[in-house]
Amino acid sequence: MDTSGFRVFTFGAPPTKEEQERAELERYREFHKRMEQNAQEMAMVVEVNGGKAVLQTSAGLATVPVGGNELDTGDAVFVNPGNKQIIGKCDWWMQHGPVVVVKEVGEKSCTVFNGQQDIQVRFPARMKPIRGDKVMVDQHHLAITKLIGKGQNSYSAEASTVSWDDIGGQELAKDALQEAIEIPAKYPKLYKEYGMRPPRGILLYGPPGTGKTMLGKAASCALAKVVGKAANGFMYIKGPEVLDKFIGVAEERIRSLFSAAREHQAQHGYPAVIFIDEADALLAQRGTNANTAHLDRTIVTAFLAEMDGMNDSGAIVILATNRQDQLDAAVVREGRIDRKIEVGRPNKETCRKIFELQLAKTKVHDLGLAELATECLWSEQKLAEVHFVEGKEPLLLRHIASGALIASIVERASMKALMRDAKAGKAVGIKKADVELAVEEAAIANRGLRHVEAVHELAGDRQVLSVEKAK
Repeated sequence: MDTSGFRVFTFGAPPTKEEQERAELERYREFHKRMEQNAQEMAMVVEVNGGKAVLQTSAGLATVPVGGNELDTGDAVFVNPGNKQIIGKCDWWMQHGPVVVVKEVGEKSCTVFNGQQDIQVRFPARMKPIRGDKVMVDQHHLAITKLIGKGQNSYSAEASTVSWDDIGGQELAKDALQEAIEIPAKYPKLYKEYGMRPPRGILLYGPPGTGKTMLGKAASCALAKVVGKAANGFMYIKGPEVLDKFIGVAEERIRSLFSAAREHQAQHGYPAVIFIDEADALLAQRGTNANTAHLDRTIVTAFLAEMDGMNDSGAIVILATNRQDQLDAAVVREGRIDRKIEVGRPNKETCRKIFELQLAKTKVHDLGLAELATECLWSEQKLAEVHFVEGKEPLLLRHIASGALIASIVERASMKALMRDAKAGKAVGIKKADVELAVEEAAIANRGLRHVEAVHELAGDRQVLSVEKAK
């Protein structure tokens, strides 16, 4: 029986990656063998108009009749090597070429960015690219041949309900942010009288979990209240989320972010707050990593271009990081990032205030839980032994104190109370024993972690020889 017209299905394990690559290579060899036997060459359709097609051939561009072929931009065709006339359409070919990002879309063509410059390319009628799409273009940058991924670069401002009173401690940081953001909005005429302009950017730096994001949200909410608008101008993004393996994608995301800020300014009449968390991952010192040096240059340059156009962008940029020494010097210079604000660890009194704020959100039974929790946190809960040339010193739980740590302790205590109340069948609330156990568990959980920032803070100018986990 002749089975050549049937499709054969095989059951069992799917082909391995190596088998797939081998099959692809065989198809590629067969494809070229057929072209050599038939004395053909392949060309790509750049444009079809009025019964004629513009082809990209080995000899350059050629305009030939379409004939009876249904062709579109990006299609591959077999042509006569001599007169370049179309022999037929090629239904299979190995698509290859640079991947670029769509910036603007027209009726039949669009503007793409290849990491260095903007280029105009055509796209097929069957394809509907949008701004931010990653697309493959031919080697000559004439037409789009493949849609890699749909654009996901749309950013929008979100509402923020965090007030300054919701943040325990950090009084110096709050005062500095109020001076930088609220005062220019309250007294714009005085600013002009003194020849001053509002800050373009602010850097918040300090250990993780100390409230940098909360401060950014509170600043956005306070700004909206000053101008009498709804507090919906907070735009949060993490630095690593902007990065992409394809050239030009990160740059387009940066432009899209600032474009969304301009739209917010036009619609609501006051600046959005762009908050970039983990900014050191996105805006690191150029040239520090040889493997990504070309990306660092274009990403930082794209950000600087937007910062320098800040007068029209309608945005206040807040960078947050715990590695401020890694940021590019051009980013944090005066005139771009005008305020550098340290967000440090809370002291004992501030910890008590943060415990009070966190405990107010849950159900409590005993009195004095904030004071008890603070005393437990400030006790000799050893995490590690840090050895210096001069001797050794314990790294304690209080050395890694932060708003995030305190919130986690209250959550642990709440869970213990909840599980007990679930068995009892009635809600009683957090007791002192719950708090004591929660602090002890937090210390145990943190003993196996590398607290690099806390060790550096403890060391100061001393040289660290080793760090041993506490037993």
